[in-house]
Amino acid sequence: TLKAYNLLLEEFPLAENYVQAVNGHYHLQVPVADYHGIGRFALGLPGEVKVNGPEEFIDFLKERGKYFYE
Repeated sequence: TLKAYNLLLEEFPLAENYVQAVNGHYHLQVPVADYHGIGRFALGLPGEVKVNGPEEFIDFLKERGKYFYE
């Protein structure tokens, strides 16, 4: 969403080079050293961020996200 996009650029300004706007949606494809930073970002914006992959990142989010529901 636009909200997630704006927050992403506020926290990670260099990510702008990896974002593509398509039909009112923002697609980010970026190499990361580890999933903790971007995972915190994604989990902190429920309903604002949709993760399409990679599968390892989705598994990471599922593992981290379960702590919100225990």
